[in-house]
Amino acid sequence: ALGNYILSGSSGFATTLPLKFGFFAGLDFTFHPRDSSLTFRLKARHSTIIQDGLPSVTPSAIQIHREQIGLGFLFAPFQESSGAFQKFKAGLSYQVIGRLATDTSPNTVVSSALTHGLAADILWDGNLGRLFRFETGVNVTLPFFFKEITSSSGSHALALSTQAVFTLIYPITDVLEIGLGLDWRLDWFRYSGSGTRGTNDADELDNAFGLPLEIRFKF
Repeated sequence: ALGNYILSGSSGFATTLPLKFGFFAGLDFTFHPRDSSLTFRLKARHSTIIQDGLPSVTPSAIQIHREQIGLGFLFAPFQESSGAFQKFKAGLSYQVIGRLATDTSPNTVVSSALTHGLAADILWDGNLGRLFRFETGVNVTLPFFFKEITSSSGSHALALSTQAVFTLIYPITDVLEIGLGLDWRLDWFRYSGSGTRGTNDADELDNAFGLPLEIRFKF
């Protein structure tokens, strides 16, 4: 995994954490009823990034854990047709996104937070030559619940989360596949006023990349 974090504002405390390597893991469960245009999905993601050498705060090294759980469905409107859009799917999902970070003083570099939201999902898959197939997708989450846990950045004003994935898949047997993917997520939050972090009219950008090696079972 790779991750970085930016806190900016009109004045006061600000910080930029560079891209750092870390740990990434995930679990997906997909259920597609026979002869149905609906697909049901449960998705979980976890990453841990260590940022060290932070100036003017204690401790100078922190851990940032990012969690995501999504539950939803996809609908294939062109399933009965032929052509490139036969395997196009769109749907909705309920997303829970959590961030747990080491607290620092005198300023909180990264605040721990919890977000709930509804996401619009798009997924498309197809064949890539004779040996491989691919899956690619995008979702955009509009949070309706947000809570900072360790400290306050101000009054929560706006938020948006987006995620893009691409996976190259190699079928080994009818029930076993391996894949190599790219999983990118960006969370943006805007605040008004000043909170306990000492930043006025704060903006947060939380960026994370995963490079998962996947093992898939079909049953």
